[in-house]
Amino acid sequence: MLGSSSSTAQPQVPIDLKSNVFGAMNPFEAIGTGRSFLKHFDALFINHLDCPEGFGSDLVMDVLPAVHVRGASPLVFQVGVEIVGNCIRLSTGWSLFVESEKIVSGDYGLFVLSAPHTLEMKLFDSNGNEKPMSARPPAWNLFVAYGEEDGHPNPPPAQDDVNLYAVPEHLLGMQYELGPKLMMTGPLMQALSDVWINFETHFPLYACKLNHSHVNGGTFYFTTNFSNTLPTGHKIVTLSHPADDHLFAATLRKRTGNTGLALISGPGWKDFVKHYGFQLGDLVVLSIRLYLGRLLVRVFRLPIV
Repeated sequence: MLGSSSSTAQPQVPIDLKSNVFGAMNPFEAIGTGRSFLKHFDALFINHLDCPEGFGSDLVMDVLPAVHVRGASPLVFQVGVEIVGNCIRLSTGWSLFVESEKIVSGDYGLFVLSAPHTLEMKLFDSNGNEKPMSARPPAWNLFVAYGEEDGHPNPPPAQDDVNLYAVPEHLLGMQYELGPKLMMTGPLMQALSDVWINFETHFPLYACKLNHSHVNGGTFYFTTNFSNTLPTGHKIVTLSHPADDHLFAATLRKRTGNTGLALISGPGWKDFVKHYGFQLGDLVVLSIRLYLGRLLVRVFRLPIV
């Protein structure tokens, strides 16, 4: 199955909005000193955030390798920082901050590097009004974040293989498969696209909901079609999660043929599930690549209810 993505131009921020936002942010001393920037949250803001070009160019030592990001919630998140081209990118841990702050498409955030490795954000709506927690979605999820608040999935077109779906033209190039009984939605397609674009992967993406076997110390198994895309000869896989740099080694068993399955099991898988608190019904996307001769499986948990 094929798919890809395209980026859209950053909308211009109205002058009155800029005035309202920056006026409301006082008395942050960093305003106007090159230690602040205004960001419009639109497509592709959940998995990472690219700061405007030029921000932090002379402050690299104040942001690498990570910053503590805080907003209106009482939680503070450690977020990894990468240099991508001419931009500073907030990456590992950013999605947890987005979920905690209940950011949705159309919001504006004013970020201030108030101290070395400390980034503070205040959130504003599309009219430039400060947005307290009471004005944010009470039950945030990916449907709400991308403006599909009803959360109704789009039924797939009838095809011979229930896991094959028509992919929008702007996603040409992406390869993926859906697990049993999982239906494609706009937010899921966007999340798949985010992972496909931003993380190196050598095999199709795999999305599914975790079942009892997955989270109760059992095995994680792929569908037959997806299993047959994985190479033979690999008996160990390395599991990782975007929240941190921890790695877990797990056993991989693979059978080929019409009823072939690939299963990830053993203490490594059990420890991985326990460490990150995976639960029954969690929606996950797996990105798999070859790394130092071993299959590296990165597991993304999506905030979809």
